[in-house]
Amino acid sequence: MSIFFKSILSIFIVSIFCNFFIIDTTLAKYDYQLGAFASKAGYSTSGVTASLPTAIELVINVVLSLAGIFFLILVVYAGVRWMTAKGNEDNVTSAKNILEAAIIGLVVVSMSYAISTLIFNTLASNIPQDGTLLDGKASCFKDSDCTGGDKCNPAGYCYTETCSDPIAKCGDYCSKPCQENQKCNSDGDCGINLVCFADVCTKVAPKP
Repeated sequence: MSIFFKSILSIFIVSIFCNFFIIDTTLAKYDYQLGAFASKAGYSTSGVTASLPTAIELVINVVLSLAGIFFLILVVYAGVRWMTAKGNEDNVTSAKNILEAAIIGLVVVSMSYAISTLIFNTLASNIPQDGTLLDGKASCFKDSDCTGGDKCNPAGYCYTETCSDPIAKCGDYCSKPCQENQKCNSDGDCGINLVCFADVCTKVAPKP
């Protein structure tokens, strides 16, 4: 093996090895809205601070880093064995085989890292990053997350106290009686001369 090829190979291996210890900070800026969707689905998110994407990324980086270290050790071992072969063809052949296997392993590991990063970035680019859910409602965990005096309901999105939110039911989240055609839970949620029929405040039919 020529000195030039050895130099190029060494630079390539070191670059791959160092790449495993560089955290992809682009993923950290994404809000995957998992908490908001969990709240909207009825699950409790109190006390939950861990980020699932960050945890998955950490596991992937650790696994790939360990694999990279293993293959790097094999490369060093094969190189030392080759250099100390002293013309022994069996040792040279064995060192070549180990080196080839280690290089293939490094290539596979680096491709795995690239693919996993691409998947995360692709998923993150399709998730709203302006604090909204897919229905356009601002996601929240507490009232201070909302703007314009809105409140945060248990479903994980902001609503107005004027009961004008077509999604939130007045009796659950609003302090004012529900008006006609607004959602309700019971007759007590509706205003004067209104009853809760099919979860909607409806005018009472006049008595004959």
